[in-house]
Amino acid sequence: MKTKSFLLLLTIFSYFSCSNDSDDIIPGTNQEIQSSVFVTIKDPAGIPVTGALITLGNLTGTTDETGTYFFTRAMLSGDDYLKVSKAGYFNGSRRFFTKGSPTQFLKITLLPREEVASYTSSHGASLYIDSKSRLIFPNNAVARPDGSPYNGEVHVMAYPIYGDDPQLSDKMPGALIGEDESGSTVVLGSFGMINVELQADNGDILQIAEGKTVEIELAIANNQLSQAPATIPLWYFDEEKGIWVEDGLAELQGNIYVGQVSHFTPWNVDVPLELVNWEASFVDSEGRPVQNVEVCLSVGDINDKRCIFTDASGAVAHVIPANRKLTLNVLNDCGSVALSDELGPFTDDIKMNPRALTISAQEYATISGTALQCDGSPVKSGFVKVHTPLNNFIFPITGTDGHFEGGYTYCAGDFTTVYVYDATNDLISHPRAFTFERNLNIGSITACDQVEEYIRYKVSGFSQDYFYYAPELTPIGSEYIEIESLDSIGVKGRFGFVVKGKTVGQFPANGAHGNQINLQNGQIAYITDMTVSITEYGPVGEFIRGDFFGKLNKGSNGAGGNAPSDFNGSFALKNE
Repeated sequence: MKTKSFLLLLTIFSYFSCSNDSDDIIPGTNQEIQSSVFVTIKDPAGIPVTGALITLGNLTGTTDETGTYFFTRAMLSGDDYLKVSKAGYFNGSRRFFTKGSPTQFLKITLLPREEVASYTSSHGASLYIDSKSRLIFPNNAVARPDGSPYNGEVHVMAYPIYGDDPQLSDKMPGALIGEDESGSTVVLGSFGMINVELQADNGDILQIAEGKTVEIELAIANNQLSQAPATIPLWYFDEEKGIWVEDGLAELQGNIYVGQVSHFTPWNVDVPLELVNWEASFVDSEGRPVQNVEVCLSVGDINDKRCIFTDASGAVAHVIPANRKLTLNVLNDCGSVALSDELGPFTDDIKMNPRALTISAQEYATISGTALQCDGSPVKSGFVKVHTPLNNFIFPITGTDGHFEGGYTYCAGDFTTVYVYDATNDLISHPRAFTFERNLNIGSITACDQVEEYIRYKVSGFSQDYFYYAPELTPIGSEYIEIESLDSIGVKGRFGFVVKGKTVGQFPANGAHGNQINLQNGQIAYITDMTVSITEYGPVGEFIRGDFFGKLNKGSNGAGGNAPSDFNGSFALKNE
């Protein structure tokens, strides 16, 4: 097989339309849709972030060694909010919009939470967080979490984002949508952001004391300086709502914006802009959707850029500034501009008129094949994961014949590794590597390998085997361990248990989360009795394995009424 260069014909479908619903400010469906959500988390250097906790509504999961997590059956509203957390990083998030596609693709850059300076709270300080921006603390300006004064060393964690940062969209929490002082929703043109947290010696998160303010001096990117207004609103990020909230003003002093803040969350300096809804879709020369491709819109007069990724149907949907000329850029995974075009200005919600543009900078490929169960029959439910050196792509298997097909981008010299997951039998395929081909048909691929680390259980009254992935081991004191995992395909929430035992043997146990077990119908059962049998307890790097059994009270809304029901299961995980 040999790599081929080719011309990709990209068609942007659109047509003009005006919205009659003035209350609908986002391009969502306004109704629940079932969709898969594929999330990739990396640090600013492009290194995957493993073990990051992903929260989407009441669903949770943790990223794997490639920095990815895949929600298979998420119920989305069309305007959804996903949050990310990991020790050693500032919290990340993304507010995203859907139009009913079966798979959404999100990429978030998680910012390292590193100490940049420290000072003694009683003396105040002027602290540079890098060579361009600084924080000025007055004396006695810091309080403990309960509001009481804090006296001691203040450790300052900070990370600035400047308006010319090429990763601005991936790093910025939310979606650069704000609520101004009048309560109106606006789209924001950013001139930079700073994330700050204060920490005591004991690890407590500190805040600015009541009645005090801290001065923020945030440098302006050179390419934005000529457009920078003399005064600009300050916006803080409301992590619960996923929106920026206007709070105060910053003044231009030379090439720096200076403002006062009374608490620390992410702070942004932005001009508020009237918004319109924007949609477009992309297909290749053969009419196939181009998925998981980065689409960027730049606001020319303020050099502001926002980027999103096409979904499985090749579509994008977002809010954009009204009455502004925009530049559309489509980027491939290699960072090259695959398509560039001028758009707008738009005065109303917009779906772009049909037109075709031929480009050659982007390499785009398709992959197809058949996913088989270990007995040779088609996989009925599952997904295919395509891994390249720079990205991961997910193609759900939804038909009855095990066929899968999808498109992905690649860079010169890339190889492709393919995995198939059989959700019915909880088996995966051995990874298969392929050199690149323009239209790659891999034939059949069989999922026969056992998943190495898991928690599984079965509840009387339900046909399903509950299967949780990537469990974690947490020591509790000198005698107890907790084994838990986040999210299972088809089951919302976490499951785990605490057992008094760090060796082979049989021990009493309790559920780790209010003695709860999640059921496939969305209901909750309660553990009334549980025993864990540890059959193998290997040293660090080796496996811990065992079984468990017990009784449940599934309640009046579960299967079996209030009568006790049996459950049993097994687990395996590495001792890390």
